[in-house]
Amino acid sequence: MTIYGSISNLIKQQNITLNGVEISSLGIIVCTKSSSVHIFMIIIFLLFLFTYATILIFYLKYKMYIKSHYDIMSTNTIKLNKYISKILLFQSITPLVIFGIPILIYYVTIFFEVQKILVYETSILLNIQTLTPTINALFYITMSKRNRDGLYNIVKITFKKVLCTKEKTQVQNINVCAKR
Repeated sequence: MTIYGSISNLIKQQNITLNGVEISSLGIIVCTKSSSVHIFMIIIFLLFLFTYATILIFYLKYKMYIKSHYDIMSTNTIKLNKYISKILLFQSITPLVIFGIPILIYYVTIFFEVQKILVYETSILLNIQTLTPTINALFYITMSKRNRDGLYNIVKITFKKVLCTKEKTQVQNINVCAKR
């Protein structure tokens, strides 16, 4: 059951000082002892598991398909598939780690009613979840050799321009002997 109420008791109990939040502030209060809250949390957890089970099934089906057509693929296709499979695997695991672990911690703190953790770390746990697109992009950039080489060249050129260094070129004398 969700109700609106004063959060002054929580502020007094935990001795919290937050900018813009005063003792007279109102907030949404959720009774975590309610069975409807526990049912809601279990449903969310099951949806989370269903989503990742679906991703895992499709990834395994893709791997089986590639394995069944392995003998007709060129070496370049096999190599490209290896890079793409690795990137897809890491990109599918990232949300599980970034979303799953904080949500699991949040649920455990609600079930065991550990309010001190909920006060400060909830916003941190929720903000960590915004890292998923960044980490997935970094996986794409860093896991492919071609992308790593391109990134290395960009960084190298940037540092040369920033540091105003010129490439040192050495000219070697080549003696050419021509027979007549």
